[in-house]
Amino acid sequence: MSSGEQHLRSREVNALLSALDRLYAPVGRTDFPHHLFGVLAELLPGTLATFDFLDLSTGKVESRVSPTVAEAMPVPELEAVVRQYLWQNPVVDHLIGKNAAVVLQPTDVVSQRQFRRTDLYALAFRPAGVEYQIAAGLSWPGRIGGFAISRPGPRNFTAAEAALVRHLRPHVERAFAAAQRTGAQRAAAPAGVLTTREEEVLHWLGAGKRNAEIALILGISPRTVHKHVEHVLAKLGVETRTAAVATLARGTSSHADF
Repeated sequence: MSSGEQHLRSREVNALLSALDRLYAPVGRTDFPHHLFGVLAELLPGTLATFDFLDLSTGKVESRVSPTVAEAMPVPELEAVVRQYLWQNPVVDHLIGKNAAVVLQPTDVVSQRQFRRTDLYALAFRPAGVEYQIAAGLSWPGRIGGFAISRPGPRNFTAAEAALVRHLRPHVERAFAAAQRTGAQRAAAPAGVLTTREEEVLHWLGAGKRNAEIALILGISPRTVHKHVEHVLAKLGVETRTAAVATLARGTSSHADF
């Protein structure tokens, strides 16, 4: 896989725009991994995906695996293998020691022969029939991880496919941050207090959007947005939009795991 810049053709640009439109749909933090898997399956058909994080202070690994691997190995079993042996992925050492905001393959760091000697390859890659993977790093204070895409069979990823993942990577980081705010909002309010539309409005408030912008995004009038904001403030027991967003921020720090 070349690390040089790859220009996207119009067909690939359209596919990326469609993926971004779907990616930014409001979801909670617990639903985000499988939401992302759907986006990746549409952008790169025939691939498998994982979403993983490491807590750098405790070494704890959180991992989710796309359900499409079930034919090769039960998902819970594969997730357990990934949690145990993720440290053997050479990309992980690169992300920790250098730069998390990168897109790499294991073979960009070590030879394919070296990678095949790892338990991670023997217990996760080989049973799923996977030879090649492309991983995109994501980073938050004290945590590091990302999403990885694998394709069963012998075909490696093309330069154009790698470019799609590089363009997608920062958007996944932003969308996951928004999902954590949405999850915190749901945790902060009693179950059923906010309607789905009110949750969407609060999500976009947390993203810094004004009423007119939220109206355009949701396809409703600014006056309707204003009414939803009034209801959200009343239900959360706060007086200002800033206070509602601050409630999300406080909740996000204690509900970071998915």
